[in-house]
Amino acid sequence: PALIARRTMAQPLQKVEVLLDWKPLPTYAGFFIARELGAFERQGLDVTFKEVQGATPAAEAIGAGKEAWIGTSSGMATVIGRSKGLPIKSLAVYYRKTPSAIFTRTEDRIAHPRDLYGKKVGLVPGSITSEEIRALFAINKLDWSQVEQVPVEWDPFALVEKKVDALVDYEEMTPAELLSEGRRILVMRLADFGVRTYSLNMIVNDQAWADPARRDTAMKILDAVNEGYSLVNERPGDAANHFQRLFPRLAPRYVELEAGLLEVYRAALATCRRQGDIDGELVGPRGEFALGAEVCQAIQDRHQGLLGAFLGDLLHLAACQAGAM
Repeated sequence: PALIARRTMAQPLQKVEVLLDWKPLPTYAGFFIARELGAFERQGLDVTFKEVQGATPAAEAIGAGKEAWIGTSSGMATVIGRSKGLPIKSLAVYYRKTPSAIFTRTEDRIAHPRDLYGKKVGLVPGSITSEEIRALFAINKLDWSQVEQVPVEWDPFALVEKKVDALVDYEEMTPAELLSEGRRILVMRLADFGVRTYSLNMIVNDQAWADPARRDTAMKILDAVNEGYSLVNERPGDAANHFQRLFPRLAPRYVELEAGLLEVYRAALATCRRQGDIDGELVGPRGEFALGAEVCQAIQDRHQGLLGAFLGDLLHLAACQAGAM
């Protein structure tokens, strides 16, 4: 604290706004913990967070570059936005696998996507999860027209109140919320049925990235957030306690369950490293999720190119060609 105070007196902190694609939840713990631990201040930054509801709106806002030039989005929304001409780049990946999943009530015994034929599936209008579940059906050669789509809000009430038979949402959100209430649900992870795309990532506006000053700021933000996620990665229990203090309105059991899910992702990532599914560039020396400056362009070229081809095959997005990436 004394070091931060001396630095602040010598030179004012640079004010920066980072756009987050959802409300404060443990998924974004690395960002909020970085701020609490003073990681941004140590980089000479005074960071505030602005929220939007959804990965697609976040990608669009950062692509526009008017009010926001750096922030978070999902991998799928980043790729689709890029394929449509949004000037955005992916700088860091915090979750390698998509956390999107299909949730059903245990008593209904819906355990496979084909069991959804003739059922009501809740989808949030405009959510990138709608594109992901369509990809799942295409991969598994299932007929999406056999499912009744029902618009729902960003909460589990439609499933709980039996207005839908299944709900598509992020695994680290809905199940933790329901399980914290003692409800029994079945979870079908899209990644387990062939949807292979990364999830939460940091993106930046192309024009901002071309500006040396803003590029330097972006890298300072990445370093600070990496410090926050390192705590989540290495000591999830401590991270959960930090987050609970920051947002006491969230039920302790909910935060605890989310921290457990983060630990599952960390373990899966470590397994992938051991099996050679992830090369050394994609994970830091301590297994942290964020990436260093030297691989930013590699992420942009390698992952968005591969995902562009993936979407072109499955969703028939003509613009998703290697040349467009």
